[in-house]
Amino acid sequence: MRFLAISRCLKKNQINQEYIITFHFKGYYYGKRIKNIKVLTQKNIFTLGLDYILTLDTVKIENEDLWCKLFKYQKLF
Repeated sequence: MRFLAISRCLKKNQINQEYIITFHFKGYYYGKRIKNIKVLTQKNIFTLGLDYILTLDTVKIENEDLWCKLFKYQKLF
C-alpha cells in the first residue's frame, strides 16, 4: 500500500550501499502512533533540513517509526 507524506529530512545513515533517511513525522498510521519515517533508498538524494513530498511503499511499523521504501519524491519549494 502506498503512503503520501510531506516531511522534513532530519538524518542520514549509510549502511553498505543502502541509505536510511529519517524524516520528521507526527501522526497516526492505521491507528498506530508514528514519530518518524525511515526511508530505505539506494541513492543519497535528500538534503538535510529540506521538506519533501514523499510517496512511499510501506514496509512495517517498529517502535513508532514507519519503515518504507521510496516510490517517488519531490522537493517542496
